Amino acid sequence: YYRVNYDERNWLALIGQLNTDHSVIHPINRAQIINDAWSLSKTGHLNMSIALQTLDFLQNDPDYVPWRAMSTELSYLDLMLGRSSVYGLFQDYMVKLVNSTFQSL
Repeated sequence: YYRVNYDERNWLALIGQLNTDHSVIHPINRAQIINDAWSLSKTGHLNMSIALQTLDFLQNDPDYVPWRAMSTELSYLDLMLGRSSVYGLFQDYMVKLVNSTFQSL
């Protein structure tokens, strides 16, 4: 088991594919992309904006596995931002992310 870090161009290509048609990437691999991006971001090896972009496709993805990865990673962010001035923005982001998938269930 190891982390995969790509150059920015390849991260953006993966994100583009996830946003265009996430179904061509297996749900476990989608979860691994999220997990790798967030783990690398937390250690300073990847820009947080890239990690955040790995979540955008979830608005159209009902599969449990990528959502579980997101939940695990964002619980860390929730803890870190809980007492900050940007926590309201984080909550707004989460509502936007979850709303369309929740509505489709």
